[in-house]
Amino acid sequence: MEKNNKENIILGILQNGFERAAFSFSGIILNRVTVSGTSVQTDEHFMLGEDQGDLFILTTQLMGDLAGKSYLILNFNASQEIKASMGHLTRELHEAALLEIDNIVSASVISDLSNALGIELYGDVPHLTKIHSSQLRQFLQSEGKDSNEMIFAKATFNINSTEKISSQFIWKLSSNILDMIAA
Repeated sequence: MEKNNKENIILGILQNGFERAAFSFSGIILNRVTVSGTSVQTDEHFMLGEDQGDLFILTTQLMGDLAGKSYLILNFNASQEIKASMGHLTRELHEAALLEIDNIVSASVISDLSNALGIELYGDVPHLTKIHSSQLRQFLQSEGKDSNEMIFAKATFNINSTEKISSQFIWKLSSNILDMIAA
């Protein structure tokens, strides 16, 4: 099977996972979350959102039969929308809630990948990093040094159907995933 066809199959699997993740995200924050801008490519020069200011990056390391990481990137507006939806939270509880949201939305995609490819796959405990938006590309590039060949996937979660309150969901997956697609 051609590489482009395999990438399209991966995109379909991930799109299903992103949709399930958005549904779960909606249930947690009690606001509508939609998915847009889904893409898969083989180079890391994907378009990042044009968020300004501080970002919360929630990173989940994949474990099992496929190497990779997911990054749920929340801009300030998305972070505050989540906080407002959960009532008055201390900083510590807000950060714990963000980690739990990442755990749930990452698991939605991980389970779709695992089931579709017939592999054992799960996510490690997520980690929270706060950075300024100007450091995002450098952060993601430094995080990807663990494998030479990667597949990159991206989706945007829009909260309340607005781009002002959005988050990016970026996945770096070992290119071995292409070999896992049946011919």
